[in-house]
Amino acid sequence: MKRVLIIRSGAVGDLILTLPVLAALKKRYDGISIDMMGDPVRLALLKQCGYVDKVLSIDDRDFTPLFVRHASLADGLALRNLQSYDAIISYLPDSDGVFAENLRRIAAGPVLSGLAHPDGDDAARRMHMTHVLMKVLISLGVDPVAEAPELRLPLHIAEADSRRESSDKPVIAVHPGSGGMANAGRRSGTCL
Repeated sequence: MKRVLIIRSGAVGDLILTLPVLAALKKRYDGISIDMMGDPVRLALLKQCGYVDKVLSIDDRDFTPLFVRHASLADGLALRNLQSYDAIISYLPDSDGVFAENLRRIAAGPVLSGLAHPDGDDAARRMHMTHVLMKVLISLGVDPVAEAPELRLPLHIAEADSRRESSDKPVIAVHPGSGGMANAGRRSGTCL
């Protein structure tokens, strides 16, 4: 596997919960190129930190046909470029399945949808979202063991921050979680 596209919308917390997916892919496939589609402002952080190679905006009008049932997918360079990925993993909410169906119509490799939370008993619904995101990797031959997310800042950013801080103590950020009110109280915090 050489190139993967991961589609992930959401805020910073959602991206942090996706870091173990990126780490697992890089660990399994040496030299893999990972691109992400979503909010380019938020994804820029992952690109700057070296987690992803290229950022695609989900709001790019060239991708609009992906959201339309029975859309023509023959037009546009952006859509044709999706054929260059060995696999596409979508973590985009897609209750009607139109987005995933259109991706499958255009993609050359497998299209995996990985956001569905497990149904069943309460224990399954209490599964941490990181583990839910990791499950999709099994079909790509990747061990779905999630390591703690770690956001490593590039040296030039870390040096700029160290000049502002006179302390030699390590910096730890705590993010309270990810998701809407429906998920309140069901997710633990995330440490960086």
